[in-house]
Amino acid sequence: MTGDYTKVPLRRDERWTGARLQQGRVLVEHEWNLNLDATTRALAEAARDVVGAAGVPDGSTAFNVSVVTAPALDLEIAAGRIWVDGQAAFAPGPVRYSQQDRIAPPLPAGGRVLVYLEVFQEHVQPAEDWTALVDPALHPVDSAARTRVGWRVRAVPTAQTTCAQAMSAANLVPLSTGRLTIDRTAPPSAGDPCSPPGDPRGTVPDGLLRVEVLDPGTATTARFAWSYENGAAAVPVQAFTGDTVTLAFAGGVKFARDDLVEVSWLARRQDRQPHGALYRVVDVTAGAGGDVLQLGRAVGAPAGAAGLAVRRWDGESVGGTGQVPAPRGTRNLGVFFTAGSGNYQTGDWWGAALRPETEPSVERRVTAAPDGVPRAFVPLALVNLDTKVVERDCRPKFRPLTELRDRSTCTVTVFPGEDLQTAVNALPATGGEICLAAGEYVVHTPVVISAPRVTLTGVGPATVIRGASGVESVIAFSGCQDARLSDVQVVAGAGPAPQQGGAVTFVNCGEVTVTGAVLGRPDGPTPDGSALTVRNCLRVRVTGNQCTAGAWQTGILVTGGLDVLIKDNTVRYVPAKTAGLDTLPREMFASVLAATIRLVPAAQLQPSVLAFAQEFDKRAPVLIGQHGTRRRASVVFARYVTGPTRPADIPESWWNGLRDALSNYLAGGAGIKLAGAMNSIRVLDNTVHDFTQGIHVGYAASQGRTVQVRGNTVRVMVPFDHRRDRHAVAVSNVHSTWITDTFAELVVTGRRLTKLNTPVDGVSLYGQLGPFALVRQNSFLGFSTGVRCQQSTLAPNVNNRAWVVAETVASGGTALVTTLPVVAENNFPKP
Repeated sequence: MTGDYTKVPLRRDERWTGARLQQGRVLVEHEWNLNLDATTRALAEAARDVVGAAGVPDGSTAFNVSVVTAPALDLEIAAGRIWVDGQAAFAPGPVRYSQQDRIAPPLPAGGRVLVYLEVFQEHVQPAEDWTALVDPALHPVDSAARTRVGWRVRAVPTAQTTCAQAMSAANLVPLSTGRLTIDRTAPPSAGDPCSPPGDPRGTVPDGLLRVEVLDPGTATTARFAWSYENGAAAVPVQAFTGDTVTLAFAGGVKFARDDLVEVSWLARRQDRQPHGALYRVVDVTAGAGGDVLQLGRAVGAPAGAAGLAVRRWDGESVGGTGQVPAPRGTRNLGVFFTAGSGNYQTGDWWGAALRPETEPSVERRVTAAPDGVPRAFVPLALVNLDTKVVERDCRPKFRPLTELRDRSTCTVTVFPGEDLQTAVNALPATGGEICLAAGEYVVHTPVVISAPRVTLTGVGPATVIRGASGVESVIAFSGCQDARLSDVQVVAGAGPAPQQGGAVTFVNCGEVTVTGAVLGRPDGPTPDGSALTVRNCLRVRVTGNQCTAGAWQTGILVTGGLDVLIKDNTVRYVPAKTAGLDTLPREMFASVLAATIRLVPAAQLQPSVLAFAQEFDKRAPVLIGQHGTRRRASVVFARYVTGPTRPADIPESWWNGLRDALSNYLAGGAGIKLAGAMNSIRVLDNTVHDFTQGIHVGYAASQGRTVQVRGNTVRVMVPFDHRRDRHAVAVSNVHSTWITDTFAELVVTGRRLTKLNTPVDGVSLYGQLGPFALVRQNSFLGFSTGVRCQQSTLAPNVNNRAWVVAETVASGGTALVTTLPVVAENNFPKP
């Protein structure tokens, strides 16, 4: 707001909405400007309420960033309008990054860059664009200044891979955090009571005192300049050479010897470039076209810069701590300013109205925030200049009101960037529906939902709720009467230590429904985590979901309940992106190697592992002497070999073979696992891939009522030395069991370690069997045993029993193995 004004018309903390004309009254300039500023602010606040912090309409290409290579590597910004902090930044046509006037910083030569837009209110004096703003008929007399929404597209290097992280790392500063005090010491009283009213100390002009930051810094290092005419005394520059500046003809503004002046241009102010020390006028020579100024040093402005002008200041100071006097020329008026702690950005300014007819004549400003110029920022894109690819379009988008047709019943609607826990807390006490728009939601602490009846829903896999590093339990429903999750993708973060629970967890709920969700759980060193966990909930419906789990993790885990249905789900083991020794902790691989050489005969070891065992045998006497047992010695040696720095005496050939052998050792823990006290379980038409336990139902003794396992497709993946439960389907301690229409195949991993086969069951029935057990129409490929029935004791109060295993194929194995210490009397034909 550089111009000839008498006050700041509308500050951010003032509530004026306009100025009203009265009959026969004077209209002063600040009332006119108040009406302009109040209207602009009202429109900006309305736009901010509708659009949000920033955005372009859905489907708009406005300010879309693309990479161009001719005639040189550059970025092109598409034409259009984008709203930023309530202001409409407008590009009438496409703009190349390098076409922006003297843009700083320039486009980097390569690497990933964050491209963002900086938006601000720009005030242009006639002296800064005099050919366009000064009417030729009135020249050289000027009239009004102009305002516009200024914007600059900037590109800065970044190592981040998301728009939010890149913007956070850029650490952009919208406004100075420093606070300024402007005041005046009391003037001496007039000795003569007949003296005319006014300031007895001297002449204070009627106008606006401006204190502006020329160079950024702290309260002690920033450079401040002040002007008793609001920096309005400015004249355009026609030409300059060295320390000589030729001005354009301008009526009303004259410079004199010893004046302090700024030589500035529009791009310097737009980019907040520091000015340095002011110039002092050494001499003034009148010229036909305009005065010629000789300055105290050579001008450092770029030739041909748009808006090049000379502006007069009354003084400057480096630092503003203490009371810094602000004289007008050589006259001390008693005015001073004090800079508080904080940062001070180039171009930010404070205004204080001057009124010589009043006392204290200078508007007091006490620890005041800057009057201008606030900046707003919005990300546009992440661009890889090496590959010349726009990796992410970062522009926020909104749906125009004219296109809103959704009569949604959502209680709370959440958009990317908003806090999920805050949305949950906004639900009424009775609960409601939380709807999530498409986009990514990063969760840094688990989102806890405990409303009685609540539905959390998205728009499908495009709604991604992702746990940050260490957040393994992303969403937790606790104590809900009716809890529903649908059409969202939830991915747990990798934690530093194993944690129990799922990416989504339900605990102590009544009705639980999970449908259409995509749930993921990363690798872990122990089988404690899952993609979905349900504990002690009465009725559970898990249908039509996709669940992935990393090494030794569980896909779906349900413990306790009354009625459980697991139907039409796809559960897959998905290993980490990296393979080999980097996938799991080295301690685990050390244990694998140690177990291999302890458990497997030398003739059955693969060559690389045999070399490992032979090398260990050479060192065994010393290692056993140091560590007591062969088992402990083998683990120590394996850790030594797989350590961060491989020993120089280990042969390269078998080291590489060992890494290759270990690279495919991993598997998932359990695909679908149900345990505890439950009345009825149905596991129907699911697909389970690459877990050591495909479907595992483990009731507590005498607590299981009915289990139906029907129509499932299971691929079991088992490491060669896995000694824990391993099977396609297992059921224990059930009153009535149906296991039908199962297709299962077996994959044994670690074959590069050993030639041994690990025995695995297709179906395993064990514990207390009730009066009815039906295993029928199942097909097993590659399993050691098709069906294993192993009853420990007879279930109580069971007199008549029908146990049927029929129509079962076990290709490559034994169809049926039974261990039945109790003789069964069947009421039906014996199998």
